[in-house]
Amino acid sequence: MEGWKGAGIWLPAAFGVLLGSLPALALDIHDGWGFQTGDRNEWASPAFDDSAWRKIRGGRSWEDQGHAGYDGVAWYRKWISIPKEWSGQDLILELGPIDDADVTYVNGRIVGSFGGFPPAFRSAWTAARVYRIRADHVRPGRRNLIAIRVYDGGGGGGLHGWPYLISPDSEYQQKRKLADRPHPSLIIPSNVQSILEQSEPELKGADLDDDRSFVIRRAVAAIRAATVREGAAAGQIRASLPPGEYRDTAWARDMGYALLGLLDAASLGAQGVLDDVRRGLDFFMRAEAGTYKQYVWNGLDRGVGKPYRISVCRYSAGGREYSDMDASRGPNIELDGFGLALSVFERYVEQSGDRTFLRKHWPVISKEIADVLIHTTDQATGLIRPESGIWEVHLPGMRFLHTNVLAAAGLFSAARMAAALNDGASREKYQRAAELLAESIRSRLVEPNTGVLAGNLEHLNEGRALEEYAGSAGPGVADAIQFEVFDTGDAVVQASLDRIAAELRWAGAYARLDGGGTVEEFSFTSLRLAAAFLRAGRKKEGEALLNWAEQNARQNQGLFAEVYTRDAGDYAGSSPLVGMGAGAYLTAVAQLVPGVSFGPTSDHEIELIVK
Repeated sequence: MEGWKGAGIWLPAAFGVLLGSLPALALDIHDGWGFQTGDRNEWASPAFDDSAWRKIRGGRSWEDQGHAGYDGVAWYRKWISIPKEWSGQDLILELGPIDDADVTYVNGRIVGSFGGFPPAFRSAWTAARVYRIRADHVRPGRRNLIAIRVYDGGGGGGLHGWPYLISPDSEYQQKRKLADRPHPSLIIPSNVQSILEQSEPELKGADLDDDRSFVIRRAVAAIRAATVREGAAAGQIRASLPPGEYRDTAWARDMGYALLGLLDAASLGAQGVLDDVRRGLDFFMRAEAGTYKQYVWNGLDRGVGKPYRISVCRYSAGGREYSDMDASRGPNIELDGFGLALSVFERYVEQSGDRTFLRKHWPVISKEIADVLIHTTDQATGLIRPESGIWEVHLPGMRFLHTNVLAAAGLFSAARMAAALNDGASREKYQRAAELLAESIRSRLVEPNTGVLAGNLEHLNEGRALEEYAGSAGPGVADAIQFEVFDTGDAVVQASLDRIAAELRWAGAYARLDGGGTVEEFSFTSLRLAAAFLRAGRKKEGEALLNWAEQNARQNQGLFAEVYTRDAGDYAGSSPLVGMGAGAYLTAVAQLVPGVSFGPTSDHEIELIVK
């Protein structure tokens, strides 16, 4: 049986009931699509016989379903029966994101399109397709054809979203018509909603209004619902909930931000979440890693070079390490997860008072996480070597600000953990490595004309350091502040925040992509920057970002999008997002609570905890 496993409960794929509506107000049409590569006009017609076409499903790329490496045009066709009671009314076809461009037909008539096909190619890979089908285009009580012409220019192609056909009387449609912008646009299966309700924690001690309290509880619930509770992958936190595309994938980076969010939720008074954090860290310690110790690409070994513990990309649903592949650029090999994991380990020990956890795992933490960061430091620049980074640029990669900031923060954490265990040699080694890395960031990754932190060394050297600044440098600047790699009053930090503020894209959110052309705003970037502005004492800017994100979440069951469309503020991408949505939100909102301690703890404080 196909479905989604989370919180220890098997959820069937045929979700059916949406947003509390009655059954039959929406049809789940993700499965059973006929698929064919190539391009023929007749494939849009109901008269064409597609009985020989291979069946695949929405919610996954066609590369993952037997068509690896295929870029170009392909068609999807699906026959559905529309209930007679829907007669005479317009319907909504919700397809979710399609990579890269599409033209969609119902019974041979075009109902909508996004992006552009060659020779005027234009990608719209994150845009959620929501098409209105006129009543005279459908045949209630009979078979109807949905045909989708898709062009993929590279990477994973096809229907990445979870398609639904929605009746005119559904609660979902009514909310879309009545709500203020940004309007509700997230469909959550009813059984996932039930798990979210059951997973909400009790909040004690924090002075929070009801609206904010709801979003906090729901953010914790999203992380819990995405956590595997049994089997080899127990403790793994998936990157999204259904219907999001990443419901069967866990990135080390996303898990790290989810765990940090839970630690901040504990500071906000959420009960019982420290056990969830330990469960996630235990998964890190036993999950498969090391696949890319060696990896030869274009004649050079681009592998990590020594045994390592944190995945350099993703974990499958079963807990196995893997990376997505690009035919021309190889896999993603990312090194930001190592520093982030070290920071999470230290925060957990600090907050939990777990006196045995650090002793038990220190040998692996030291040799297969902290030492890896030292090993992957480029002696010529003092920075972490080129790698795929947070936005997954594949090989050969770049020297990213974000990865280097997390590495420095993680090595400072490793030094403090070593001191707590009276491991003087390791403390000195990691402290010195962290200081050298922080010095290299300042000397190598600051744009000389403006005094701001650059997103990566390569673009800085090319004179492109300020392109799409909020997206390319934003997460690195935010984490430099969050993990106290630089003081918040540092001139470089304040200049960088000034530059980011100048890159505000539209009503409240920031883009993430580097190099131009982005048409959506990424919630992770905005949430991390909200935390940074608040931590740096720039409350007005931080609260504006945070309030905007909360407004969206309250209208979408307390959940966060991967991206928001610029024109309408609709949810798009793989939504709802967990670590880089709910987790990032919890860290941001925790900055508003007086007296909550964040960032590194002193050697003395952690020593008292561990002894």
